[in-house]
Amino acid sequence: MVESTAKLTTWVNGSEVEYLEDFVFDVLNPASRHQLVRKICRQQAKTEGELQRLLLQLMAFLPQPFDQVGTFPQADSHTGSPYRYSLLDDLGGAFTILKNELWMTRTARDWLQPSTPYYLTVRCEDSAGRYRDMEYAVALEP
Repeated sequence: MVESTAKLTTWVNGSEVEYLEDFVFDVLNPASRHQLVRKICRQQAKTEGELQRLLLQLMAFLPQPFDQVGTFPQADSHTGSPYRYSLLDDLGGAFTILKNELWMTRTARDWLQPSTPYYLTVRCEDSAGRYRDMEYAVALEP
C-alpha cells in the first residue's frame, strides 16, 4: 500500500481536476485504479453518454488492458428503445460494463480461480426507467 496526502490531479475535458485530499491507494492493483477512474468520470459527467465517452477515453491510460467477457442487447427488439446496463457488484473492480459490453481486467485472472463460477448481477434499464436485475455466472477457462 502507498499512502499519500497529496492531491491526485487528472485532466478531464481539457481542464484540470483535483480529486481526493487524502487517499490510500494500492498502486499495484489495476482494478483499484479502474474504480478510481470510474469515480472521477462519474463526478465530471453530466449525462450517461458523457460518462461512457469519458470512461472509454480514460481506459486507454489504464496500465492493464481488459478482456471482453460478453455482450448484451443494445435495444428492445420490439420497440427499439435503448437499454442501459450497470453492475450491482463488480467483484472488487474485476468487472465493468461499458455501453452493452461486459469486460474483465486481465489482472483479475491472477486472483480469480479457474473453473469457479463468479456471480454478477447486471441491471438492465429501459428508456422509461423500468429495470430488471439479471444474475450471470462467469467462469474462467483453465
